[in-house]
Amino acid sequence: MANVGNILREKRENLGFTIEEIERRLNVSKRFIIAIEKEDISTFPKISYYTSIMRNYARFLGFSDPEIANMIRDFSPKIKQSKYIFFNITYIIILLLVLIAFLIFMAIIYER
Repeated sequence: MANVGNILREKRENLGFTIEEIERRLNVSKRFIIAIEKEDISTFPKISYYTSIMRNYARFLGFSDPEIANMIRDFSPKIKQSKYIFFNITYIIILLLVLIAFLIFMAIIYER
């Protein structure tokens, strides 16, 4: 299965559009277009922002709504994996902060 970013990039290139032309026509920063083609969701502030821009980009390139829905569905495991990694890192940071606070508290009590 080809990845969504490559499908969109190949279609854009076959239609003869540059990233700058897409940027102007869709009024979207080229860094987001590049991120979509590289499937780099970390560039986007929210996943909904990614899907909205990707949907508009795919429509502009001539993909039908069912094709776009399939692209989003095919990409969803990567989205879920990204969320999972983010939450794991968040929990680890919170755990470390609690541990540090506990150690500081114990050091203060021990010195009394």
